[in-house]
Amino acid sequence: MHGMAAPSGFVNLMPEPVRAVLVTSELEPSRLWPREEAAVADATMGRQAEYRTTRECARVALQDLGLPPVEIPTGEHREPIWPDGVVGSLTHCADLRAAAVARESDFRALGIDVEPARALPPGVLDVIATDDDRTMVRELSDMDPTVPWGRVLFCAKEAIFKAWFPLTRVWIGYTSCSVRIHPETGTFTARFDSSPPAAGNLVSGQDLVGKWREGGGFVFTAVHVPWR
Repeated sequence: MHGMAAPSGFVNLMPEPVRAVLVTSELEPSRLWPREEAAVADATMGRQAEYRTTRECARVALQDLGLPPVEIPTGEHREPIWPDGVVGSLTHCADLRAAAVARESDFRALGIDVEPARALPPGVLDVIATDDDRTMVRELSDMDPTVPWGRVLFCAKEAIFKAWFPLTRVWIGYTSCSVRIHPETGTFTARFDSSPPAAGNLVSGQDLVGKWREGGGFVFTAVHVPWR
């Protein structure tokens, strides 16, 4: 794994063929990329900076793979469009921007997310959690109240969905997936509804390898989907 700043963020959360870049400040692109600029032309300055920096992180990571820098435009579902033969994921939160990429020959999909290591705002857990999720969060909180387990749950689901969408082309709701967080191993597993819409046999919870860590005031989650 490669990092430009705060490099410990995603270290050991994904296998070696993945290249990740994480920064704590905005990066100005080395050039203007027309389709990227068009995608955020009407956005706030802050949103434009987030957008440009996550993609610049991705280009640095692509160069780490020995690939040329390319434009990474936005699809109709607001997803990043990666160059042929590449899988990847982008994430940002206050003070951090990150990207992870790999060759498609190594993995089917990637998903990463970073969140501040703070309790979720009131009411959010009720929206994102299944009954099983809520029971797990209560049990984990009783065991170790120093970890914001609701936030870890949310962060895990975000990474899962980012890996899920490129494989299925279907966005699913937060309660279509239950997550089991394993604190002793720093891993998490997913269980989807018995028949997620339009997914067929494309991907299941058993296909996802999820890891998480808390550090430096942030929660980091990463998912990779290996070839069967």
